[in-house]
Amino acid sequence: MNESLLRLAFENIAPHIMNLEYMKNLIEQLVSSEIVPSRYIQALEKEKKDKDITIQTDIRILISEFKHLRNKVFLE
Repeated sequence: MNESLLRLAFENIAPHIMNLEYMKNLIEQLVSSEIVPSRYIQALEKEKKDKDITIQTDIRILISEFKHLRNKVFLE
């Protein structure tokens, strides 16, 4: 479920981010990796380090939307 939430979060933020291709690739890497979905936020935080400010912002937006969707799903 977290995997589909991550993709949905990306779809929701896509119009608002600057580095669309980078973020698409990042999402696909996370989903296809050995990382368990509950660790996506940690992996995204780690990815954010030492990146261009626009990429950091895009990742921050993705994390925020992912958390929002996850909380919404668990509250329903």
